[in-house]
Amino acid sequence: MSKPEPIYYRWIAGVATLFLALYCAAVLFFVATSGDLGIRCLVNSETESGKGIEIRQFLPASDGVRNGLPAYFGNAPSDGDRILEINGFPIHSFASFSRATASLSRSLSQEGEYGSRLEDVNPKDIRYRLLPPVIVYASRQASSLSPENTSGSSNSYVSQIQEAKYVRVQFLDSKTQQVFESYLMLRALPTLEVVLSIIWCLLEFSVFALAALSFYTRPSDHAGRMFFLLCFLTLPAFVGGYHWWLIASSPLLTFPFVVSAILIPVVTLHFFLNYPFRNRYLEKYTISILTALYAAPALMLITTVSLLGVAYFAFDPSSATPGTQTIITWLRFAIDTYIPIAAVYYGLSMCVMFTNYRACQQPAEQKQMQWILGAACLALPLVIYTVYLAYADRVGMSLGRGRIPMVIVSLLFLTAYAIGILRYRLMLIDQILSRRVLYLILSQLLTVCYSLLIAMGSVLTVYRGISVPEQVFPLTIILTLGILALGWLRDRVQEALDRRFFREKYRLDRAMQQMNTVVTKVADVRSLAEHMLRSSREVLQVRFNALYLREGKTHEFNLISAVNGPQLPSRISLDEDADLILEKEGSCQRVGGSSRSEMPKLQQLHRELNSQLIHGFEVDGRLTGLVVLGPKASSSPYTAEDTTFVSAIGQMTGVALQCVRVQQNVSRLDNMLQEKVRKVESQERQIAILKQQLASNVQEEPVESTPKQEEKSFQRGKMRGSSPEMIRVLDSARKVAESDSSVMIRGESGTGKELLAQAIHANSSRKAQEMVSVNCAALSPSLLESELFGHVKGAFTGAYKDTVGRFQLADKGTLFLDEIGDLPADVQVKLLRVLQERKFEPVGSRESISVDVRLIAATHQNLEERIKNGLFRQDLYYRLNVITLILPPLRERKEDLFELSLEFLKEAADKANKKMRDIDDLAFRALLNYDWPGNIRELHNAIQRAVVLAETDCLLLENLPLEVREAVSDKPLSIYEAASRSTPKLITPTTTKPATVSPTSKRKLSRQQEYEQLANALKTSDGNKAEAARLLGMPRSTFYSKLKKHKLSN
Repeated sequence: MSKPEPIYYRWIAGVATLFLALYCAAVLFFVATSGDLGIRCLVNSETESGKGIEIRQFLPASDGVRNGLPAYFGNAPSDGDRILEINGFPIHSFASFSRATASLSRSLSQEGEYGSRLEDVNPKDIRYRLLPPVIVYASRQASSLSPENTSGSSNSYVSQIQEAKYVRVQFLDSKTQQVFESYLMLRALPTLEVVLSIIWCLLEFSVFALAALSFYTRPSDHAGRMFFLLCFLTLPAFVGGYHWWLIASSPLLTFPFVVSAILIPVVTLHFFLNYPFRNRYLEKYTISILTALYAAPALMLITTVSLLGVAYFAFDPSSATPGTQTIITWLRFAIDTYIPIAAVYYGLSMCVMFTNYRACQQPAEQKQMQWILGAACLALPLVIYTVYLAYADRVGMSLGRGRIPMVIVSLLFLTAYAIGILRYRLMLIDQILSRRVLYLILSQLLTVCYSLLIAMGSVLTVYRGISVPEQVFPLTIILTLGILALGWLRDRVQEALDRRFFREKYRLDRAMQQMNTVVTKVADVRSLAEHMLRSSREVLQVRFNALYLREGKTHEFNLISAVNGPQLPSRISLDEDADLILEKEGSCQRVGGSSRSEMPKLQQLHRELNSQLIHGFEVDGRLTGLVVLGPKASSSPYTAEDTTFVSAIGQMTGVALQCVRVQQNVSRLDNMLQEKVRKVESQERQIAILKQQLASNVQEEPVESTPKQEEKSFQRGKMRGSSPEMIRVLDSARKVAESDSSVMIRGESGTGKELLAQAIHANSSRKAQEMVSVNCAALSPSLLESELFGHVKGAFTGAYKDTVGRFQLADKGTLFLDEIGDLPADVQVKLLRVLQERKFEPVGSRESISVDVRLIAATHQNLEERIKNGLFRQDLYYRLNVITLILPPLRERKEDLFELSLEFLKEAADKANKKMRDIDDLAFRALLNYDWPGNIRELHNAIQRAVVLAETDCLLLENLPLEVREAVSDKPLSIYEAASRSTPKLITPTTTKPATVSPTSKRKLSRQQEYEQLANALKTSDGNKAEAARLLGMPRSTFYSKLKKHKLSN
């Protein structure tokens, strides 16, 4: 477990914030209430000798007049003169000058002494020594009134009194070496200057408040500590430095300013050595580097504070003490020495910033460093200019010419930090300030703005003094329309705020619906993980995400799925502390700035995965999986709403994983049953093959059949099949074979209609005669009539002799008309007459011929539909459709596939002179899964092709046509369908004797053939080894051993 943060860190944050607030308030109050005579002096003694100090700059009011009153009475001092006395305080050094300047604030705020008020009397008319040091001068001046207030009077002037305070000063003229006394106007500092100081201070203090809040919540973060210290030193340095000549008289205000100004350069460098990550050299040589960094600032700090302490507390500023001048000289020397050192620190800081920017991996950190480095580059010329002033123009530097560049530098860094905090969440400030708090603040601010606009309209109406009834009505309409427009604008802005702060809620419903669909339909862990990751990625707009699941009871987690994952490791590990943190808090967000050795395990894992958030979810009360989320597309950190959404998705994923595990267990049991059924089927096929081979080798002795047995026997001929459908068809054929009724055989092309007709003829009383067959679709209408009925010599062109028709050839026998549905209309008429009268006339003859023919017709077409379309005679249909036999397609009698395949395999192997008597399990599964649109004819051709291409004694999957091979990847038969299939029964033909085959049915494959078979099975099953083993019909252990043998395990 992580150690609790020391409580004194939080005390430090609180006390520092309170101190800084009091210091800034004290300085701003001191500045706002200070009086100013416009006299500026320097903190050095280079030209200071004798009494007083040199006036470096005098800033009187413009044109010598201020608010209608003179800026001074008497002679005005000029640059180079020596100031000797201010407000009754003698001036001997800069310390006494600061003391006298500080007394002006009391003179500005207090009432004047008795006798100090002069009204329209020039102090020059009175001896100065008879007047107090501070006087109040009043002047009555006439001013004109506005025309509406004159009421037509010619006296349109009124007198007004203007007054101001003046302070007596004594100075030595540098040209005449005479001492003059004058009264200078006492005024406050310019309002704009004070207001700008307050605004700048508030902005800087807001950044410090966020830094203090970050330090308060995460005091162990090195970068957070240094950022807090940097902001803590920035405020006193710039607030005090901007008004240094005013606060110089107060040691309580001067010491914090001096300490902050000295430490800012080194603390800035120290901060960038820790942000956004700790410098590896600083981590390795911490004590040595810090000692080298802080040696010069510490020496400067001790020297400066000691000198200031002596100057403030050891000498009386009201007396001329030589030691005071010496101390001021030493202070000036120390400042001149430290300025180049500070410049070196600034240069080193820029180098470190550039190095950190190049080494950043996180987009958000890189953007932060880009803004800060840009601010540093823009500030570099200003820093160089300030250093130049410090040596080349010391007077200008001391009089405030360096203030503006330094304020601009401060504002540049303030802007960079503000952008980093608000846009890129510098110091992860979004984890401290809740989005809900920001949302409430902005909503209230919107309400305030709306109310102010309405109030301004009302105030404007009152200000304009509109009270005439004719003006009130149109004004009411205008105000109503304005308020409606403002209300509409406020609603639009509120909607924009809602979308900005709670955009996830607009997508949450859709994501939850998608996850509900996935939970109910997906039964695979990887598919479930992919759906969950896509949903979270769509809602949170992350660049990549991944799901890891725990391996057993260890601390190892395996990668299940990743979306756009940049080379994520396949396995990660956690320690006990990380486990406990995720079980307790649920999520862990990345925090930058710490050294790698001091990082906890989860932060190290963030670095390795380049992630921003890791969320753990539980199944059965135990941490089971990790959701790893990369940076957002906007580079913003994850908010509390984001983690809540991820937690909801994680809980749903945990429930879904539990369901998937149950489904996988059921599926595993189902697969085991299927595998056992397949083994039984394979054994039954082997037994059937052996039975066929034994039956073909046994010489059956002829047995005389009784008439009763002959009546019940039915010779199938080449008809094969033992399915219930075929048994019913053959049973019906046996019954109709003995009659002379016409038979209509219907079925799809390739189902064996002609073979069934031959079987009927072979079992009929006409079997001694020949069965004549005619394909009605293969002949043209003119030739078909001649072919059926014959023709006489000269009946048409080319009829050189008499020709006997098929009807006449089939006399006393059977005539088979195939594709009867394509019979032309004129031929249909003659055929109807033959069926009715058993007579016909050959083409070109008028002599009728009588025949005794049994007619068997066959068609694959829908005769009823052709009758409706007028393409087939209805009366002929009824003549032919006495007895109808329907042959089922092969896809409806797949129980016969094995028997048919073996028969065609034997036939094709005999023709090709090959010894092939077995079909591979994978090939037979393809035969079972294929729909066979061409029926038995297509199966016969496929087996014949496979035998020609086969190179082994077994028909393999690769020997089959492409469309049949593709069927092996289709969904296999269920265990219920497989179990309900009847065992194939072989019908040994009595007409022919099969060739003798090898007594063994097992094939022996070469090593290369076995390798190819295993590789094809893995490719067909997309790398699923269990599925590949099932496709090959072998146990998993055997399959795995063969994979290892052929080095296919990976």
